[in-house]
Order: sequence, then structure tokens, then C-alpha cells
Amino acid sequence: MTTTKNTAKIILARHCKTTWNIEKRLVGISDQPLCDFGLQEAHETAPKLERLALDRIISSPLKRAHQTSEIYSKHLKIPLLIEQGLREIDHGTWNGIKLEELLNDKSSDFKIWYNDPTTIPIPAADRLGRCGVTFGLSPSSAPVARNTHDGRDAATRQRRALASDLTLRPSTTFGLLLVSG
Repeated sequence: MTTTKNTAKIILARHCKTTWNIEKRLVGISDQPLCDFGLQEAHETAPKLERLALDRIISSPLKRAHQTSEIYSKHLKIPLLIEQGLREIDHGTWNGIKLEELLNDKSSDFKIWYNDPTTIPIPAADRLGRCGVTFGLSPSSAPVARNTHDGRDAATRQRRALASDLTLRPSTTFGLLLVSG
């Protein structure tokens, strides 16, 4: 007798561009919409997703993620689910500031956090605002997803490992889950 496993393929995706993304500002929990370039980017990307045979899209409620996934779901004719837990990280006092300014500000701990977000908390970030779903690899290399409550837990360390493998910043969060199966 053979048994089959029901497994789903989950693809982590980011939203398309906002004005702040283009300006290289920390967007965080600011509810920024896609800019014209981002809207164009979403429409151009949508047909490329057809080959993935997706069943559904799960999105953050933030405008930029919702707009991106709405364009994708309409093009692919698949359901779009909104998940409150896919919130972006709260960048606290750093929110809205350009990355270059933060990296060059010697009075700020941003550079420490940027190089290793497990070392210090984000100043003035709402504890609940720092929650978000992070992804990484378990010791067995099986994908895991956990809610995080600060920048120092195991899921954040796992996210750093994944980010390293994907050449992403350790603080990268994913506002879209593209699901097949």
C-alpha cells in the first residue's frame, strides 16, 4: 500500500515598488501604496507567474502587498486571502528614513541592527508592531514559519540563514505567499 503526502509549495514573494522603495527609505508598517512603476511591475510580472501553477495567494493587508497580490490573483484567476500576520516589521524611529542616512548616522544603532538584527531591538518600535511572519530553515532544512515578537528569537536567526542563502538582507520580510498544492 502506498501513501501520498499532501504538500503545498509555498513561494515567498515581496510586493512591487513603492515611492519609498525607490527612494531607498525604510517603509516598515507605513501603509504605502504601489507607485506607477510598481503597478507596471506587477502587471508585467503577473504573466510570468502562470508557469508556477498557483492555487491561491496569501497577502499582507498593507496596500503595497495587497495591490501586488490583487493584480496577480486577477490575472491568474485564483483566490486572494488576506492574512493579518503577514505584517511588515515596525522600524520604529527609523521608519521613513533613507537607508544611506541611517547607515552613515554615527549616533544611531541602525548599522548594528542592519548587520545583525538579533543583537538589538528597534528603538521605539511597538512590540506588537515588530511581530511578523518570518521564514527560515530548521536544522533539518525543512522550511519553517513563526511569528516573531522581537529581533532576537530563533525564527529571526533562521531568517538570517535563509537571507544569507538568498542574498537578501537579514531584515527582509515577505508580504506575499504564492501557494501551489
